[in-house]
Amino acid sequence: MALRRARNRRCLGSMPEGLAPFVSVAVPNEPEAAEAPPARAKKPARKAKAKKSTAATPKDQRPVPNEPEAVEAPPALAKKPAGKAKAKKSAPKDQPPPAAATAPPAAASPVAGAEQPVRKAKVLSPAATPATPPPAQPSPAADQQPQLKSILKKKREREAQGAPDMDAMLEKARKRVKKTKAAPDAAAQPPPANPPNNAAFIVCGTYDSSIAGYNFSPKTRKLTPVFAVKPHHGYVSGVAVSDKWIISAGSDETICLYTARRLKQIGTCGSEGTPTKLVMKGNNVLLGSDTGMLMILRSSDWVTIWKEHAHKKRINDVELHPSGSVGISVGEDAFLKMWDFSKCKILLQVKLPKAANLVRFTPDGALYVLVFEARVAVFKTDAGAEVSSLAVGNELHCAQFLPSATPGSARLLCGAEDGSLQLLSIDAEGACASVWTAEAHPTRVKSLAVCTVGSLTMAVSVCSSGHLVVWEVNDDSTVTEMKRLCVGTRFTCVSAIHR
Repeated sequence: MALRRARNRRCLGSMPEGLAPFVSVAVPNEPEAAEAPPARAKKPARKAKAKKSTAATPKDQRPVPNEPEAVEAPPALAKKPAGKAKAKKSAPKDQPPPAAATAPPAAASPVAGAEQPVRKAKVLSPAATPATPPPAQPSPAADQQPQLKSILKKKREREAQGAPDMDAMLEKARKRVKKTKAAPDAAAQPPPANPPNNAAFIVCGTYDSSIAGYNFSPKTRKLTPVFAVKPHHGYVSGVAVSDKWIISAGSDETICLYTARRLKQIGTCGSEGTPTKLVMKGNNVLLGSDTGMLMILRSSDWVTIWKEHAHKKRINDVELHPSGSVGISVGEDAFLKMWDFSKCKILLQVKLPKAANLVRFTPDGALYVLVFEARVAVFKTDAGAEVSSLAVGNELHCAQFLPSATPGSARLLCGAEDGSLQLLSIDAEGACASVWTAEAHPTRVKSLAVCTVGSLTMAVSVCSSGHLVVWEVNDDSTVTEMKRLCVGTRFTCVSAIHR
C-alpha cells in the first residue's frame, strides 16, 4: 500500500495543479491496485496479521475497504465457525443442552482453539447421544445369591414337610451311575469261569486241538459247559488250572495262557519239543518235553527262569514234592533224577531197570511211587530205596493220590488200559495192596483229576472214546458215579480245582 501511495504522489506531482484534486478522488477506483501481483499483496497481509496479534495497526496503514486482499481469510478459519453455527441451529430448542456443552472451553493455542469447536459440534449433533455413565454390571456372586437363597429356602421347606432330601438322592444316583460305568458289559464279556459255591471247575484237553471247561455242582449234580476254544494246531498234550490261570500245551510245541476268571488269552510261549507234562505250583510252572528238556516258567511275566536238558530222551513224567522245592523226573532213558529247584541242581540220579511211566509223591511226602506199565513200586523219599511193589493186571496210564482218610496211609486211584479204575492202599511202612477194581469206561482211561469240595472228595476221569465221568469217593474207599458226559471227541487230559 505504501508503494501505491508513493506512486500516486509522483503522478500527482507531475500533473498540472488544476487537475490534481480530481485525480486524487479517483485513486480508490484505480485499476492498478487490482492488477498488483497476488504474491506481493499477500506478503504485507501476512505481516499485518502477525503485527495485529502483537500491536495495534496505525491509522495510516489500515487496508482500503474495497481491496480483496484485506478481506481474505484462511479457509479453515472461515468454515469452522460456520459449522458451529449450523450445528447450533440444527439442535432442537426444547432439548436441554448436555452437560458437556455448558462447560467453558479451556484456554488453548490458536491451533487447539480451532479444533475445539469441532468437538463441540460432534457432541451437539442429533445423531450423537449424551455421554452418560454405563450401568453397573452385577457380579456373578450377586446373581447367584438369590438363587442360593431360594434353593436353601425350598430345602428347608422340604425338610419341614418330611420330604426326602434331594441332595442325598442325587448323590446316590451318582454313585449308582459310577458303578454302572465301572462294571463291564455282561453281553460283551465271556461267561465267568468261576464256579458257584461248593462246585468244581474242570478243564479238559482233546485230540482235535481244543480245550473245554465245565462247572460241576455236587448238590444238583449238574455239569454246565463254560467255554470251548481251539488254541492249538495239534492234539492237546497237557492242561493245568489254578485260581488265576489256565495253561494248555499242545503237540505244536506251544503253550497257551489264559486268565481263569475272564477266560482272556494273555499270550503264548514256545517250548523245545512237545510238552509231555505240566505241573503248576504257586507262581511257577514246571514243564517237561519229549526232547528231554526241563523248564520252569514264572507266572508273573511268563518268562523261562530255568531250563535244563535233564534227560537224553523223552521225559515221561514230572512230579513236585508237597514242599514245592524238590521234584522228580523220569524219562525214556530209564533214569530217575531228583532235583532241588530252589538251587536248580540235581540231588539224586538213579538208573532204573526199566523206564518208568509215572511218578507220584504221597500226600505227606515221605514216600513216592513209580509205575512201570503193569507194576507199582514204592520208594522212600529220603533214602531212595524200594520198599514194596505190586503187580496189576493191566497197564496203567494215569494215577492220582486221594486225600488221606487216616494219618500215615495213602490211597492211589489208577486208570487202566481196559477202561477200569483201580484203588490201591499204601500204609506208613510202604506196603501196597489193591482195594478194588471197577469198570468205568469203554476204552482206556487217559487222565485223572482229584479235587475236594467242602467235605466231599471227587474224582474226574476221561477216556479216549469221549466220556467224562465225575465220581464221589466215599469214606469206605468206594466210588459212586455222580455224572457222566459223552461228547463226540476224544479226551487226552483233564485238570480240576475247587475255588
